[in-house]
Amino acid sequence: MNLLGLPLAGLAMAGALFATDPAPRVVTVSASGDLLVHTSLWESARTKNSFNFTKQLAGLKPALDADVNLCHLETPLTKGSPRGYPIFATPIELARGIAQVGWHGCSLASNHTFDLGQMGVAVTWAGLMRNGVKASGIRISPQAKKHAIHELPNGVKVAHLSYTYGTNGIPAPLGKEWLTNLIDLPTIRADARAAKAEADVVILSMHWGNEYQEAPNESQKRLAKRLLADPNVDAIVGHHVHVLQPAEVLNGKPVIYGHGNLWSGQGPWSGHDGGQRGVVTELSFEVDSSGEAKWTGGQYTPTLVDPTSWKVRPATAIETPDWLDEACLAIKE
Repeated sequence: MNLLGLPLAGLAMAGALFATDPAPRVVTVSASGDLLVHTSLWESARTKNSFNFTKQLAGLKPALDADVNLCHLETPLTKGSPRGYPIFATPIELARGIAQVGWHGCSLASNHTFDLGQMGVAVTWAGLMRNGVKASGIRISPQAKKHAIHELPNGVKVAHLSYTYGTNGIPAPLGKEWLTNLIDLPTIRADARAAKAEADVVILSMHWGNEYQEAPNESQKRLAKRLLADPNVDAIVGHHVHVLQPAEVLNGKPVIYGHGNLWSGQGPWSGHDGGQRGVVTELSFEVDSSGEAKWTGGQYTPTLVDPTSWKVRPATAIETPDWLDEACLAIKE
């Protein structure tokens, strides 16, 4: 017997009546706009014998404080001579800069994925992975998983998948279509199901939409509606259009249609109004004891690129006198 006058077995049963489920585990995931590395950007990072991108990106560190920070690298990396638009070749040293500023993974499926062919895919994948940044959207073998897994100390796992509408008419080498992921609804659903079998939260990066259009097109809206109706998809983060597009909630899940350009050479000075504006979004999820994930909200940080130094920073950290006259209007907006 015990102090309550119940046998120990009865006490255990009574305790069970008052047992509560453990508190849900929380995970935050950030996504950000395009890293679209025009010539002006890598020229500004040039050193005597190499490239150092950290000083251009370091201002973003305060905004990259989620448990999992995901970037979108639109241009392939190279160990050779760099190039800008229209066939990009970005110095491989950018991979180190991406890691140092705080990104844990990158989506890589884009219309420029095959600018440097299969070798560009391999160099990009290896450069990022060597710096501890997990790649999604490209693969170096057909046996490799399509999703990247980010595991947190609290046991929560986040899966990241990446898709593009096309590759600028440059096809994959014959028989190697697996090198990157193209947008196809049945395929994405199957991939998300496989990812959900391993992870608690599944994030889709979508390279889609009409360039420079601030409203999502019908294809984006239709895909978002269908994908967020899928129990295996928890959020969609969009890229490609180089301007900001809105966000909405469908089936209790978020879609950010377009994150704008995080870091590029585009802006009012180049005839692309809004091209220097981006956003870092941070999404919060709760995962209950059964592994069910629920989106609970988030926050965002607007960003701007400074054309006098080609540094990117949160918009609130930039003072107007630092900028060229052509950019002042964008700051006021």
